[in-house]
Amino acid sequence: MVRHVLIHLAATLGAVCMVASLEAEEMQRIRGAQGDIVAVRLPAASLVHTAQLVPQDVKDNELPQQGAQVLSQLAELLAEFNALRSDVVKLNVYVRDAQARTAFAELLRVWFGEQAPSVAYVVSPLPNSPAAIGLDAVIALPAASPASVAYHRLQTLPNGGQLAAASVLPSGDAVYVSGQAEPGDLREATRGTVASLLSTLQNLGLKQQDVVQLKCFVMPMSDVAIATEEIAAAFKGHTTPPIVYVEWASSATIPIEIELIAAAGKTKQA
Repeated sequence: MVRHVLIHLAATLGAVCMVASLEAEEMQRIRGAQGDIVAVRLPAASLVHTAQLVPQDVKDNELPQQGAQVLSQLAELLAEFNALRSDVVKLNVYVRDAQARTAFAELLRVWFGEQAPSVAYVVSPLPNSPAAIGLDAVIALPAASPASVAYHRLQTLPNGGQLAAASVLPSGDAVYVSGQAEPGDLREATRGTVASLLSTLQNLGLKQQDVVQLKCFVMPMSDVAIATEEIAAAFKGHTTPPIVYVEWASSATIPIEIELIAAAGKTKQA
């Protein structure tokens, strides 16, 4: 039996009205009532998870240029994995406001054409304060699956020399750890939360090198460099996995919550 992966937009599944008529072994894009892609169904595959891609050296009012720069970064990552635009199955898009969302949605429509991924939008400031648009992506790899999590750095991307720009989740099982949070100022809380997450993985028989991506809900976004420093310190001696940041509203004593994805190998079947 072929196992399948479902990459979906956080939407009401009751709105699904049509499934593309493809063979079971092929990718299926599921459309909602408005014609947009709400989910992508594909056979068990390796999945690339990227870091948060954010435009650099931009001005507040340059929405088309910001969007084009982010998509250029995504194109570089696709080239790194010999993947096509049609291999992108999910985008998590972070926008400053409704205007940025509208501008970027139009760029995505043109960039992907009929082979669009599912897209989820979140309103949040971004790590680069003038930036109004950012994203992270999930890409299905057509190539053979690696035996373990594989990290990729791209010098041309922001922080590309220090942090992984993307990682490959091998075909098989995965662990999704919901947000954990420890108290303290941002530095203390980040350090404690990462330690807590790694302890959770250890209890599951997993290790640091199994981490595919970290998603951080942080306040304020202007202090995000502190969180990045602490995460990198926790992974000293190993590659720091891709990181994504979203600003949230929390108490002063819980300034960050972190969730992660980790590879878990293949489940043994009786």
